[in-house]
Amino acid sequence: MNWFFKRSPNREIQLQVEDLHCEMCAQTVREALQKLSGVNQVKVNLSQKRVRVILPVESETSVESLIQALEPTGYAAKSEITPPS
Repeated sequence: MNWFFKRSPNREIQLQVEDLHCEMCAQTVREALQKLSGVNQVKVNLSQKRVRVILPVESETSVESLIQALEPTGYAAKSEITPPS
């Protein structure tokens, strides 16, 4: 039997988080962002101090809500503009 799954398109938001220093920092940020509705995936790059958040296109989650979700953890983030590929 041949199954065909239709995937909804995703969008990506990149954040710069200067205070990322270790895997525990990355885990804290990852967990805080994954709690938000609509977040499909969170990838943390410690060496570049960047966080990629993958969301469905139809998600209403904003850059501001991602940044606010990190505030209680003590991590400050700012938006990174991703050039179109």
